[in-house]
Amino acid sequence: MSEDEIIDPKKEQYKIEINVQTNKLIEKISNIFHGNIDQRISVLGAFDTWPYMDLVSRILADINYIAVTSIYIYRKINNNIIRMDIKENTQFVSKNYFMSELLDQIIGNCSSAIINYSISAAHFIETDWCFHRSKKTLGIAYVRNVCDFSQSICENLNIFTMPLGIYTECNIKKSERTIWDCMYYNLFCPFMRQDISKNVIEYFLRSQHMEIIAVDNLNIIKSIIKEKYPTLTDNEIKLSQDYKSIMSYDTLLINKNSIYILFIINKWSDLSWIERANNFKLINILQNTPGWDMETHDKSEMEKFIEENLIDNEYIKFLKNGYIDEDDLLDINQNTINMLYNAKFLNLKKIKIAELMTNMIKLTENGLLAISFYNELIEI
Repeated sequence: MSEDEIIDPKKEQYKIEINVQTNKLIEKISNIFHGNIDQRISVLGAFDTWPYMDLVSRILADINYIAVTSIYIYRKINNNIIRMDIKENTQFVSKNYFMSELLDQIIGNCSSAIINYSISAAHFIETDWCFHRSKKTLGIAYVRNVCDFSQSICENLNIFTMPLGIYTECNIKKSERTIWDCMYYNLFCPFMRQDISKNVIEYFLRSQHMEIIAVDNLNIIKSIIKEKYPTLTDNEIKLSQDYKSIMSYDTLLINKNSIYILFIINKWSDLSWIERANNFKLINILQNTPGWDMETHDKSEMEKFIEENLIDNEYIKFLKNGYIDEDDLLDINQNTINMLYNAKFLNLKKIKIAELMTNMIKLTENGLLAISFYNELIEI
């Protein structure tokens, strides 16, 4: 077998095709998750509020909005809330990789914002940007007590009763009052009591577009958000199959490296077992088999010889069972291979060939379901 025959032109062409297909799909998914500005709501907050941000994002996605954070974009597909890593969406990623640029870009490209507050932290810039953009903003302060009835309560603190509890809202709007006035009156205020930065609170005293509420019970968050953000009825994505079993692996699934690997392994399965073999290893196996004529280059002769003499060879057995040789992919991302294996999208078996360990790979049922999921998304 000559050097030109070792590099399989069919496989190289497949790689080119799969790369084009992968780029097309990730762009399509990005567009699906990007939606339009009326559908997008930015969900912001400091690192210590991440579980609350995730909760709020899932609630928004459940009522058909697109929730955008600095880490993920959330959307509902087939009644499942799934996330896309924001780095996979070229429409949001900051060209200079500055977090401040990313957040400014997110806020500017969303119709409104929800900011999650706990204690004094890096909320100031986000609140300032929302204020100066006149962005509709809901501030949610997570406090120990929304209203202490044993104390004198600020007259501007509205109390709202929900089926699962109460929440309170600061009702000062377009006022000349400053946060220093609030401190002077020394009345019960959940926002002051939580020690949220005073300059942050003052933005909500000034803007008619911004409101801040206090909650001490996560069970009522869903009702509050549904009250303030009417459900979008024309933004659902429905696919024909049920993909629930793979949706929990959303950020692994909606990833350019994962898409490329799953597509190329699936495409390789169209090849015959001898075409799926790594030519270098095939030569090595044949060289060490008595009776093989090294001058023979014809693949049909190779296949015939192997069928007659190497039917019990472990490498050949795996190829016949639909596996491919990982080394034959060359340009794969090993970390992604490992993650897909750990998440049960791939079967991976280690075998020994001429003192070297080789990984043999095959799609699992979840891997095949992922291919179906991708193909449906392409067709939307």
